[in-house]
Amino acid sequence: SETGQTIAIDANPNLCRLLERSTSINGLAITTVNKAISNVIEEVTLQIPNSLWGDGNIRNKPQRTNTSKMWVQATTLDALIS
Repeated sequence: SETGQTIAIDANPNLCRLLERSTSINGLAITTVNKAISNVIEEVTLQIPNSLWGDGNIRNKPQRTNTSKMWVQATTLDALIS
């Protein structure tokens, strides 16, 4: 038999909570990880547009003026799955 794991990754803690709730309600075996994926392991600033809370980015320079910002942990994909 094949074995594997499904991992859902989201840097936005609000979206991650919704994802965890949805997977639990639907009985899905999905591991949720509340982190950003980057090329380095460090804290980064997550920018979320106030008018579109399902969007976001971790760019170094602000792309929009109407954003909420929060610090989130970033990791590399290699570190996450090792």
